[in-house]
Amino acid sequence: MKIKNKMRDLITHWLTPQVEATYQRSSLFTRILSAKRILLYTDSRGINLPEHFYYKHYSTRLINLYNVEAYLCPEKWTTILDFLKLWKNVNHANYDYVVLHTGVVDASPRHQKILINEIYPDKKVMFDDVFGESNISKFHKTDLGCDYEGDKTINMYSLEMARKHLIPRLLEIPKLIWIGTNKIDTAWRGNYWKDRPKNIRLVEDYSRLFSDSLPNVVNLLDLWSLEDVHNYTFDNIHPNKVGSDIIFSVLETIIKTI
Repeated sequence: MKIKNKMRDLITHWLTPQVEATYQRSSLFTRILSAKRILLYTDSRGINLPEHFYYKHYSTRLINLYNVEAYLCPEKWTTILDFLKLWKNVNHANYDYVVLHTGVVDASPRHQKILINEIYPDKKVMFDDVFGESNISKFHKTDLGCDYEGDKTINMYSLEMARKHLIPRLLEIPKLIWIGTNKIDTAWRGNYWKDRPKNIRLVEDYSRLFSDSLPNVVNLLDLWSLEDVHNYTFDNIHPNKVGSDIIFSVLETIIKTI
């Protein structure tokens, strides 16, 4: 059975056009027919994982149904801050809805050295603009009290910094729909190739904060149990076909409601 499934996946992979992490637009035909104009901005949860192109992810289904301008994992570390940088430079009147599927990269505990030496320098302008240079630098020099692969862990900003500086900016965006993070089962890693930091469940605290603060949310913390996470994601983080279809269904309901 496993061999048959593997052969099916390989054949489907060969026959299915590969979707790259990139800027995408709905077809001209769809843009003409659809009255709903959507800006979609996602991290890697919004696209098919490599070797899993045998189904249409929720982003592809949105692109095929509505007039969508999609930014699918455009950065090496795609964050809410990257979205805000884009938002500053687009014509807001071009969109009826904004679907934002970011935040897990921001909240995830990671190697302190990588954050300080690689991520922060790459995103310094937006970090400093949103939080203030002294505030963000001071926070990055603290740690989360949990080591990972020989280094201290830290994430991009504190819960209080998100509450005070980031959420107010998101609240200014009309008809924003935010897709949250699901629960994390630290005893299961799915198809992920190594263990995640022991304090990875910190991402749930951030997702709860954003879900409680924003008006239109796909709240996966409440929708999915830990058992569901095994069935609806590949690895605790990235939705599989079933999870993706559920997200699409909830998005459609919200879009038709607001």
